[in-house]
Amino acid sequence: MLHYCDKAIHIKIFLLGIVLMLGGTLRAQDPQFSQFYGTSLYLAPSLAGSSDGTKVTLNYRNQWPFIANGFQSYLFSADHFFGKLNSGVGIMALREQAGSGKLSSTYIGGAYAYHIKLSRNWSMRPGLMMSYLRRNIDFSQLIFSDQLVSGNPTIETIEAPNVQRLDFSASAIFFNKNIWFGTTAKHLTVPNVSFLGDEMNLNRYFTFYAGSKLTLHDISARFPMGQYLYPNIQFKWQGVYKQLDAGIYWEIRPMLFGLRYRGIPVFKKYAGSDAVIFLAGFRQDNLTISYSYDLTISKLMGTGTGGAHEIVMMFNFNTNIKTKRKPMPCPHCHYE
Repeated sequence: MLHYCDKAIHIKIFLLGIVLMLGGTLRAQDPQFSQFYGTSLYLAPSLAGSSDGTKVTLNYRNQWPFIANGFQSYLFSADHFFGKLNSGVGIMALREQAGSGKLSSTYIGGAYAYHIKLSRNWSMRPGLMMSYLRRNIDFSQLIFSDQLVSGNPTIETIEAPNVQRLDFSASAIFFNKNIWFGTTAKHLTVPNVSFLGDEMNLNRYFTFYAGSKLTLHDISARFPMGQYLYPNIQFKWQGVYKQLDAGIYWEIRPMLFGLRYRGIPVFKKYAGSDAVIFLAGFRQDNLTISYSYDLTISKLMGTGTGGAHEIVMMFNFNTNIKTKRKPMPCPHCHYE
């Protein structure tokens, strides 16, 4: 008589396979975006309303397009600043799919930020976000052991499981006209996202970031919109995994170019490069479009994954409103 593994074992084997196949990206437990300036609410709820107007952002990321079970991420966000209340509010929807939809995650959240003037030159923006998290597995895409033996549909009675949780994030950003820095803490309640009823909690996810604006050429007849450099650095820490990224953007309107290094190998236990990121963008009136490509330089280099492609479209409205507030010194945080 044949012995069949129970459903829980099959689920665990499938999840283990996903982890082994997708490696470092899934271990980090949260999606990564190369254009973090273009995913402002995902980076920090403090950036809600940072444009002093209304901003709508669309983001699409296709990681490892040359393999069948890569990642695809879709992000939508919209935010607005209410000047009389010194407050910004925003909404964000994020969906990530792995393995042709076998494993998916959806986040829908609302963000709030408050603008505080600390001194003549410095300001602060604390922010909060509450999110609804849903994770799914599509069992119709799986093959069970009885199917391997008989070739017939499985005799298991299965309903595609899902996990639904509330999640919370908080952030704080400090800035003047040339420098900005801040931190974000995600998964403050450490939600349990196990499909099997046991414990599989999302570790708290801490991000530290900083950047500056360097003027190469002031506004002149030759450079009617000026010319600027934006060096930046970002450190991520979730559980035992740590990652350091650094890069620089060059803005000569209407064009924007960028170069970043993700996964600088400074941590001995988890050293290893990930990708070099190339970016090009175009800004016309209230529309910004940017594209980036991740050139893999980790152990996956040469395996034909296809790197990662990412496209951001950003629409800004009501940017002609006069304000005494100094804008943040980053290329997508404001419109001048």
